[in-house]
Amino acid sequence: MGLLEGARRLALNTVKRYARADKPERMLRVPKYRASLVDPYREHLRKRRAEDPAVPVLHLVEEIKAPGFTGCLNLLHK
Repeated sequence: MGLLEGARRLALNTVKRYARADKPERMLRVPKYRASLVDPYREHLRKRRAEDPAVPVLHLVEEIKAPGFTGCLNLLHK
């Protein structure tokens, strides 16, 4: 696949960056983990999802708000 075809499928700047790289391995970036308001409740959320994978996110938010979660619904979606 050429640059133009790749650019049609992906973002042009991304294609150019990869094309200019001497080693493709250098382009790989390890995601940086940042602390989140969800962190203290992560185990509870995993347990609840394991028990009932169809539990609505809105119910999960309500469950963790009682012990002090101050974030919003969007944090759980992410």
